[in-house]
Amino acid sequence: MLEITSIYTVTEQGQTQPLVCKAEDGNFYFVKYLKGATANGLVKEWIFAQMARDFGFKTPDFTEAFLDQTLIDAYPHFRKHGLVRLPEEGVVFASKKVAFCEDFSMSNINSVSVEKQQDLLVFDLWIRNDDRNLSSQGGNVNLLWSVAENDFYVFDHNLALEQVDHEFLEYHVFRKSAGEVYNFDRELCQQYELKLQTVVQKWDNYLSTCPTEWLEAEDFSLDLNSIFNTLSDDANGQIWERLR
Repeated sequence: MLEITSIYTVTEQGQTQPLVCKAEDGNFYFVKYLKGATANGLVKEWIFAQMARDFGFKTPDFTEAFLDQTLIDAYPHFRKHGLVRLPEEGVVFASKKVAFCEDFSMSNINSVSVEKQQDLLVFDLWIRNDDRNLSSQGGNVNLLWSVAENDFYVFDHNLALEQVDHEFLEYHVFRKSAGEVYNFDRELCQQYELKLQTVVQKWDNYLSTCPTEWLEAEDFSLDLNSIFNTLSDDANGQIWERLR
């Protein structure tokens, strides 16, 4: 397991306030921990990052890592960052910092094909991720833009599995490309159903690699069987019913 070797700072974005850390491999990582993200949040990060990758999106490289109590004790500035739920020693979710990327903005939207925009919209609808919103007034889009690759990276899925409805299409970053999806073009819907079915078939693989420490944490309360059944039902056509 990867060892975290130093804590540099606490990020200011997001309620979970990830740590910026350096690991034994010499790379920097954004680190989420049990006290901040909760066991449910970490498990969702782990599962849906893999699902996003298998769906065809770029994601920052991620891994489980170990954060030692001596490093936590040696970092004196948690209170300065307003951190009230201090991390504790244990297994953390470590997302590798992607070089030469910037926060996704409205100006990047036209550089993304309509098909790729629809892909992300359907994926977020499927996993009930209502945390990809962006407008001219700002928002929390949870995307990084790589100029070199002319593509985006998706991240931050700890708020997935929330209820979404018609308003989902009013605020999603790629809402303007929702036309064919929203109008239930049958051929397009069938293509997406096949894609969803292919991904959800790997569910057992996603769970088998998930750190036991999170699954056995005191605050873990996800009903994984129910989640799988819902995702499977959606993959077989139920996903569109939530937009009617």
